[in-house]
Amino acid sequence: MFTRSQKLAACTIVGAAWIALAFVAAAAYSPPLPHGADIRADEFSAARARTILKELVGDGIPHPAESEQNAVVRERILRHFRDAGYEPQVQTATVMTLKSIAAKAVTLRNIVVRRRGSGPGRAIMLAAHYDSVPQGPGASDDGAAVSAILEIARMLHDLPPSRNDVIFLITDGEELGMLGATAFVREHPWAKDIAVAINFEARGVSGKSLMFETSDENAWLISLYARHVAFPATSSLYSEVFHRLPNDTDFTIFKKHGIAGFNFAYIRDARRYHTARDDYDSADPGSLQDHGDNAWQLLIALADFDIDSHIGGSAIYADVLGRFVLWWPASLNLALAVGVLAATFAAFTIARRRGLSRAVIWRMLAAVPITFIASLLAGGLCDLLFRFAGLSGIGWVDNSFPILLSYWVVATVTVIGVLRFTWLARTDAWSAWSGVWLNWNTMGLLVAWLVPGATYLFILPGAVAAVLGLVAAMLPGRVAQGGLLAACCIAAVAAGVLWLPMPILLYDAIGLVVGVVYPLCAGILTITAAPIALTGNIESPR
Repeated sequence: MFTRSQKLAACTIVGAAWIALAFVAAAAYSPPLPHGADIRADEFSAARARTILKELVGDGIPHPAESEQNAVVRERILRHFRDAGYEPQVQTATVMTLKSIAAKAVTLRNIVVRRRGSGPGRAIMLAAHYDSVPQGPGASDDGAAVSAILEIARMLHDLPPSRNDVIFLITDGEELGMLGATAFVREHPWAKDIAVAINFEARGVSGKSLMFETSDENAWLISLYARHVAFPATSSLYSEVFHRLPNDTDFTIFKKHGIAGFNFAYIRDARRYHTARDDYDSADPGSLQDHGDNAWQLLIALADFDIDSHIGGSAIYADVLGRFVLWWPASLNLALAVGVLAATFAAFTIARRRGLSRAVIWRMLAAVPITFIASLLAGGLCDLLFRFAGLSGIGWVDNSFPILLSYWVVATVTVIGVLRFTWLARTDAWSAWSGVWLNWNTMGLLVAWLVPGATYLFILPGAVAAVLGLVAAMLPGRVAQGGLLAACCIAAVAAGVLWLPMPILLYDAIGLVVGVVYPLCAGILTITAAPIALTGNIESPR
């Protein structure tokens, strides 16, 4: 039997690990420090790009499509391309827009530049748009991306020719419904040569440059991204969320026309998005650095890549605290979920020989979903109180930390309270472990079927719990008790690695509009520590 002090020590270790992981996650999903102008010529410098950005939009004047200022900004972009040694083209096209009371014709002018390679004519394209909304100068949306591309064009010019051509596309009319991108893929002769497009956007003025969308059949793209991007920030869940929102970018057009590729954006401080406050002074230099690093690292990797040699299939993927990317073929998703659930059931079956009660197991299987429902209800009540006070349901606020922390604390206390005063106070640790992880991995199987891009949130911690639980179940006597306690701690920490970044990223993505999502994340994570904290006895009953 483990003493109360030993269980307290285990809870302290898990709690301390979660707190540390929360700080690590906050740092991992913040933009890097910008490089100065004195950095090496073959490394991207936000300082050099910001000099370009200031020239493009530093006057703070909006430049929507067809405006006089739009022409001014276009000439500035053309001059930078010419100064870097290129011969830019201006593609003029007339496109109908429906983003007004009545359809009307809009004349757009895309800027297109091509750097010829030594290969058969396949091309890699970097894309961004230079038009802004009428309400603001669009320094981040999308001037920062344009300035990053101009700096990269300068960096690339003096390098030896690559295998693949490189095309720089600066579109017009994106804010009117991706009109410039539409005109390019329909009318420009170079569009048919593009093998991979890398598009850059912003829906805020700061934050990490997230790779939030890829084309279909993306396994080879994810493999390449994982190998070549130094500080990744991506997840197949981002794409699941994005496709359920009424948002599109130029990449939507490229993707519809069968072009493979990546879509990047930073999304923090979205209150300034599409307003006069999206200006040069508000544009985060670190976010610009991150845009540029991602663009440069992928471009260098793809410039000499044999496009026709890549593997097929789609991937499930996620970065781990911005350090590396875990991914697997989507075709294995259901099999992995079934395998993890089977391993959990095997551990449970072996542990039953230690005297687990069938009634206790059924209570635990019911306890977990009931606690999830309780955390959602508590979060919903908290959300109503915040809405009544005018602090929630409004998107983004000046200081979100107290509100997000409140959601988290309410959900955590609710989960602990429901479990402590109902089932777990009268439950041994093996029954608690079995109830938690059989439920968890059953949810993982359902998620793999219904929302495959989110499967990693369940499969990876579930696999850790299943394997370690299986090992512990096969150990003899009190060694098994220590093994189970270690398995519970490690699995809870593994869940924290993936789940603790969620409030940060969810707030950047959706603000406080759907406040009940935050306590659900907290409740799901808290339940992983239940077998440690709340059982009456670690030792199974005889």
